[in-house]
Amino acid sequence: MVAERVTLAKPGRLMIVSNSFKNMVTYETQVKHTVTQSEATTMDRTEWTKAMDVYSFEPSIYEVWEDLHEFYFGCVVYAAFLEAATTETAQRMTAMESATKNAGEMYNKVSLQFNRARQAKITTELCEIISGASAV
Repeated sequence: MVAERVTLAKPGRLMIVSNSFKNMVTYETQVKHTVTQSEATTMDRTEWTKAMDVYSFEPSIYEVWEDLHEFYFGCVVYAAFLEAATTETAQRMTAMESATKNAGEMYNKVSLQFNRARQAKITTELCEIISGASAV
């Protein structure tokens, strides 16, 4: 659907900004230039041959581009969505791991405080019992 809208809009220039997954901790925001239909027709043949000499086209490359540019836009947009989804999942996993670690530390601190308070109360009661027994 996005590729169809882009194709219908016939942009003169198209840049896709997306997150690129690097590893579980980091990602990069990158800007990718995609070749539009108007750029392809105005581009000189030397630039085309740099990228397209590897392939052989029948009919000519310009006619093939007319047929495949919507597919090209779809692939570029889909790739950007996949990269963004991967990055988001990795960042969520990292955040949940940190939250779990912090909750564990907080639980240990509260447990230690509770045990100290319980031990202080027991010690106080023992002192009262011993004081009462020695007074008798």
